[in-house]
Amino acid sequence: MTSSHNPLVTLIPAIKGEVGSLETFQAQIRPNDIRPILGYDPRHNSINPQLQTMYKSLNHDNGQKRRLSEYIKTNLTETMGVLPSIAIGISQPCVFNEFPDTQGIAGQLNLELAETNIRVLLNGLEIMEAVIDSMDMEKIDSVTFPVTFFAPKEEILTLGELRQLFYNFQFLQNDIPVSLYKRFDLSDQYVQLTGDLGTSATINFYGRMEENSQGLGGKSTCLVAQRVLLRFVRGACEGRAFQASSQKHSVNNPNLTPDTQKDILVNLEYFIGSIAKHIGVEQFKNHDYIHLTASGWQTLGLVFHELYFTRKERIGSSTYEDVIRRIGEIDWSRDNPDWLGIILSYRKGIDKPVMNKAGGTTIMNMLEYVRKETGLI
Repeated sequence: MTSSHNPLVTLIPAIKGEVGSLETFQAQIRPNDIRPILGYDPRHNSINPQLQTMYKSLNHDNGQKRRLSEYIKTNLTETMGVLPSIAIGISQPCVFNEFPDTQGIAGQLNLELAETNIRVLLNGLEIMEAVIDSMDMEKIDSVTFPVTFFAPKEEILTLGELRQLFYNFQFLQNDIPVSLYKRFDLSDQYVQLTGDLGTSATINFYGRMEENSQGLGGKSTCLVAQRVLLRFVRGACEGRAFQASSQKHSVNNPNLTPDTQKDILVNLEYFIGSIAKHIGVEQFKNHDYIHLTASGWQTLGLVFHELYFTRKERIGSSTYEDVIRRIGEIDWSRDNPDWLGIILSYRKGIDKPVMNKAGGTTIMNMLEYVRKETGLI
């Protein structure tokens, strides 16, 4: 015999609106209501790891937080007790009970508090932190947050889509790390393609893409970090100048468009898979090998760009396959003396050669070497 129960719901008087495919509900909530509404405290480490990473990725201005805390402690009174507006994204559609004679605008929002209905604080984290830090004050209960809830009209919003909303609020208003942009901005086609490639069967067969860090640690079983794979994708699609440019840079007449994205993805998977086949599975996954360095990935991206775009008209299928085979036959280990002066160099006081930074000179020198070894020169 099974039992069922209705999920816990809180009722919030609100004004209903809409923007695009989302419904909006504008309301007022008290500071003590924030954590129950979200279902967690954004400052704590016990929340969903992906949400935790998202909140921690912001550049927190400690000076601003102190000023907000001081303002709340010394200046906030009942006569001026309204705080700046915050926004909360909700993953599931909401029930809205309309009040009579309001033309469907005013009513009661039925906010489901189940864990499956993910709620994300889209902006106002510093304000919320400053208020929560002041919760011991009696007068804090006399103030309210204006809040706008964003919820889907029909389909459930994925965590990725909620993170896109979070990105829209943060990146378009504030200076946030490029790493956050790379993970969340699904409106960028190169980020989309990186995500599709990073979750593809090809990448997952040899490891996976690490989304939440700047690089791979020594014990990581991932194949590539997302920021590195994004550089690979940008170079593969548009060449070195675009690969090296900032994420806000655009390119005239891009090779990557909504119409070409699927075809490029298929060819990138084939390119990586074919190289891996010729190198050998274990060698391809070995992070001591040069091809899995940031410089190596960027160089391979530029080789793809030449094969698939700039030299495509002059390279037949047999030559394409031959170049890929020769890439796999390159000695990518650090024991290859050819890498000295290209990506490896000796440093004073160190017996073994060390890796050079993934700068423009290193990458172009590697590209010239690969061209020579594969017959592209």
